[in-house]
Formats: sequence, C-alpha cells, structure tokens
Amino acid sequence: MALSRVLAAGVGILALALPSAAHAGTVSGMGSVSNTYEGSDVDEQVAIRTEGAMTVFGSSAIGLGGPGCMQVDGDTASCPSAATTIVNTLAGNDTIDASGVAAGTSLQVDAGLGGDYITDGAGNDTINGGPGGDNWIAGGGSDVFNGGDGDDTADYSGRGNSVTILLNGQAASGEAGEADTVGADVEGASGGAGNDSIVGNNLGNRLSGGGGNDTITGGTGEDRVEGQEGDDRIDTRDGRYDSIDCGAGTDTLLADPGDGAANCEVAPDRDGDGTLNEQDCAPDDPAVHPGAGEIVGNAVDEDCAGGPQYLRVTAPLGYSTKGRGNSARFVRITLSEIRAGDAIEVRCTGGKRKGCPFSKKTQTGKAGKSKVNLLSLFKQRYLKLNAVVEIRVTRPNEIGRVQRLKVTRKGVVKSELLCLAVGATKPGKCS
Repeated sequence: MALSRVLAAGVGILALALPSAAHAGTVSGMGSVSNTYEGSDVDEQVAIRTEGAMTVFGSSAIGLGGPGCMQVDGDTASCPSAATTIVNTLAGNDTIDASGVAAGTSLQVDAGLGGDYITDGAGNDTINGGPGGDNWIAGGGSDVFNGGDGDDTADYSGRGNSVTILLNGQAASGEAGEADTVGADVEGASGGAGNDSIVGNNLGNRLSGGGGNDTITGGTGEDRVEGQEGDDRIDTRDGRYDSIDCGAGTDTLLADPGDGAANCEVAPDRDGDGTLNEQDCAPDDPAVHPGAGEIVGNAVDEDCAGGPQYLRVTAPLGYSTKGRGNSARFVRITLSEIRAGDAIEVRCTGGKRKGCPFSKKTQTGKAGKSKVNLLSLFKQRYLKLNAVVEIRVTRPNEIGRVQRLKVTRKGVVKSELLCLAVGATKPGKCS
C-alpha cells in the first residue's frame, strides 16, 4: 500500500498503521508541499490524522526520508503538515482510516490490487479504487470516488442526514451542497438513516437504502435492491431481471413483470402503463388498462370494460311456411349476407317422429354467393308439433347468429334470435 502526498495546509497530519512484520515503505516529507507513504504487497492497516503534524501509524515498519520527517518508532512516523496527502497502496486488502484528518488537508488514495476499505477525511479527497472490490466510506468535503475494476461500493451508511447517491461520475452526490462525485464505474451504494435518493447506472448494481424513507432507482443492468427500514419507493423498470427486497415499512415498488420481489406492500403500477394495479385488469400487460383503445374482434379486453368486444354476425334469415293441423313445412328459407368462409349449421331436433329429415347439416359460405337457399334440406316435409329447427352462422372472432324456429299449435312457427359467444358451444340470449 502507499500513502502518497499531502500538500501543506498549516495543519499537521497523523497517519496511523497497525503492526506487522512486513516492510510498509517510507514516509517522505517535502516540508509544506507534500507527504508520501509507500505501501507493500501485504494486507495493511493505516490510520492518518492531523494533530499539529502528520503522523503515520502503520501495520508495517515505516522508513523515513526527506526533511522534517521524524521516526517515532518502528511503525510510526511524523512529518510536517501538508494540504494534500497521497496514499499509494500496492497489492493486499488494505484498510485506510483518514477520518481523523481535518478539513484543511486533502487526501488522495491510489489503491492497488485487492479489496481495500477506505475511510476519507473532512477535506476534498480523491479515492481511486484500483483493481479489486473497494469500499469507500464517504467523509466530509467534496470528494471523488473512482471505483476501478471490481465490485466497488460508495458507503454513506454512517450518515444521519439525507444523502443523494448518483453512480454517474457527476458532482451531485452526498448531503446538500456536498457535491461528491461517485464514478460511473462504481457498482454499489449504501444509504444512511435519512430519506435518501439513490440512482444506479448501467452496471449490475447493489443498492441499499438503509433507514429513512428512501427513493431508489435501479439502473439498466441486473440489480439487487434492498429498501431496508422505512417507507421506500423502489423503481427497477428497465426490461432486465432485478431482485428486490423492500424490507420493513410500507414500501412502493415499480418493477418489470419478471422481476423478483419480496416484502413490498404496494406495487401501484407494475407494468408502467399509468394505471394503478387496483384499477388495471391486466397489471402485467402495459397494453391493457382503462382508457386503452379497444381492438374489436380479438380476445383481449384492452380497455378493462368488462370483456373483449366482438362484432356480431349479420346473416338475416328469411322464411315462409305452410301449416297443416299442428304441422308446418317451409315454402321458403334463405340466408342473406353470407361471407366466404362462414360456417353454416342447420339442426333439426325431434327425429323422424317429428318429421325431421336430418339431425344436422353443415356447409361453408362461398365467395360471390351472399345468399344461401336452405329449402332443399327439408324435402318439403311437414315438421310436427314441437319440432325445432336451429340455423347457426359463425365466423372467427365474431359473435355467432343463431335463429331457432319451433312448430307450435295450428302449425304456427315461432322464431327466437340467439347469440353464440366466441368460443362457446351453446347459444344464449343476446346482450
């Protein structure tokens, strides 16, 4: 690991590192200009603070170089204060704690290989994560965190006030007026106890709200979002699979239909069509909602008006009969407005004892022939009392037309018009 430079600010700096047998490098003092700490390839812990001078407490032995630096003991060094401290870490999973550095001193950390744990100070610091999964705990000041390779996290979990965390490389994160820059190469973000706003990027993000009533917006990758405590609002609509745990509280989730969700109390508009789920007859289909344009003739109720809308077959039946006692025969029976492909079905119920020459006959409408004469089917036979003739005309995705004719006393034929719903086999009253 390496602690690189500190530009003088008139306030001393203490850098602390915990004991280890490996050599950690040197602290170089350049008077009021800069201080440098060079690390090693082992896991190290370094703490830095300003108390009249810069003191480095290392987990490894520290060698001194440059005017003004003093060897305190084998793992502690002290140099004149500076306005900028640069920490260069090499390989290893290092811990750098600069929370004791005052606002007058800026910290630059160039983390090397490994997963490093970095707490910056109160100044305007720059943290370059480098390869490995790094965790940055944001201190005061307007800081810059560049994650580098690996799964990196911007951690504001220790904050009590509301923070904004934008993983976009712009100076717009932190508390009001703080203007931290969280790089677009950072994958994770953790909010604190306030009402935080967290927005992901195009990487697979890990976003945690913490306490408070947070607003969390996932990015365009496959994200893992945890609302945790508070009444959170979570939006993961991006067309990719996301995993959401809303956590405690009364939470609101706006998600894609395929997202996995748990502990979410309210999902007002899951499909994003502008209609709350409670009023949406198809909450997972954005094309179906109240106010949508109804497409007549398909099986979908686009406008949630109580069912799909279908046209009705119009095929008027004209007929005349001749009575004899309690029987009657057809003199004329013709269908009109028949289209090519229409299914025509004629049924006669009662069997031979009622004079029916058939039980069922079918035919298909032909192009250029809109009228169909059915008279030949009945062979001039008299149909007896209570014989029933039913003529059905159906076509795809339309309500079928059914006309039922029944022979009554004195050879009177009574007619009843019925409808056959799409997909149904038994006719019913027309609505």
